[in-house]
Amino acid sequence: MKNVVLSVCVPVYNGEKYLKESIGSILRQTYGNFELIIVDDCSEDGSERVVRSFSDPRVKYVKNSINLGLVKNWNRCIEESIGRYISIFHQDDVMMPSNFENKIKVLQKDDSIGFVCSNFYEIDSDSNYLQTKSNWANMSPGKDFVKGVGELLEDMLLGDNFICCPTVIARRECYEKLGMFDTNLTFTCDWEMWMRIMLFYKWAYLAEPLVKYRWSGANVSFSFLGKLQGIEQEYIAKMNVIKKHPKRLPNNRRLKRMITETASRKALYWGRYSSSRCQDAVKSLMFALRTRPSLVFNSKDIYLCIAVFIKAFLLAIKDAYN
Repeated sequence: MKNVVLSVCVPVYNGEKYLKESIGSILRQTYGNFELIIVDDCSEDGSERVVRSFSDPRVKYVKNSINLGLVKNWNRCIEESIGRYISIFHQDDVMMPSNFENKIKVLQKDDSIGFVCSNFYEIDSDSNYLQTKSNWANMSPGKDFVKGVGELLEDMLLGDNFICCPTVIARRECYEKLGMFDTNLTFTCDWEMWMRIMLFYKWAYLAEPLVKYRWSGANVSFSFLGKLQGIEQEYIAKMNVIKKHPKRLPNNRRLKRMITETASRKALYWGRYSSSRCQDAVKSLMFALRTRPSLVFNSKDIYLCIAVFIKAFLLAIKDAYN
């Protein structure tokens, strides 16, 4: 296994339900020069039994002695791997047979490409197709492309994450040079990593959906998306990229201002329209004021602040009478 080209890393925690299907899809790839690293973060179900049901010599099973948590376990996977390229693949997702072959070709053709990602199918908890994802800004998702260093980085900094983690295969050197996933970012650690890589490498996209991404209430992302915690983590991830590499972003002041304005306004809207507890409404107001004190001079935002304060007050009264 010394000449392994690709390390496929599957972090596992209580993944018994879908793990067999996920592993099977990996082992059926048309490209075969890979190792499959499965790091079990102290699962309490039958995950180990599922893994050990496979006799393929490419499978390596590691069980942590203590629960590391999501992001630390991702990093542990990378530490256990030896391949030139690395794929972080979810325990409940499925890949199409040509996933590795198509992406390895792209990386081997151009050493300056840091990672390649692809389009994907979205499936539910019962494996029903939901839609073909196309979260792409200012581009056609129907075409393959290679982007230069820094291209579309602003879209990631000022908008949403349009790169789906299990579709990514990255060069090991990206992690070696730029560091591992940030363990403080449970929800946005991959988003922050792709932006870091974009600052120093070209990246590629394949329009063919090569992964089935499972979207259900079991997703970690599901518990953050559209909530204050998610807004906070998104803000931290984006600001971290700018703070770590300000010289790579000559317009960093403008970007900081725009990121802060967006995050504070998102928090206020969440506090006004989505929060259902007094303490949550207060937290949204405090986050907005802490990150952007100048919002009190903006008529639209100060109106939102007052609305959130009133909502928190009314919720407090309601709680007192219940």
